[in-house]
Amino acid sequence: MLEKESRLTTMTVSFLKRSKDIVDHRGEVFKRSEKKIYHNQRYHSKELRKALGFQDLRLKGVIHERNHNGSS
Repeated sequence: MLEKESRLTTMTVSFLKRSKDIVDHRGEVFKRSEKKIYHNQRYHSKELRKALGFQDLRLKGVIHERNHNGSS
C-alpha cells in the first residue's frame, strides 16, 4: 500500500508541474480556484486530505523541493 501511495504522490506532483488543476486519487479534478484554497489551507485540511486519499499529506513539501531543486 505504501508503494502505491508513493507512486500516486509522484504522479500527482508530476501532474501538478504540467497543469493548473489538481487531480485526486479517483481522478477527480480540483479546478484552479479550489487549488488556491488548497494552497492557502497548507495541505492540512481534513476534507482535502480525505479527498486526495493520502494518509500523510506532505505533498506541498515535495512539490516545493521538486520545483526548486529539480531533483526527486
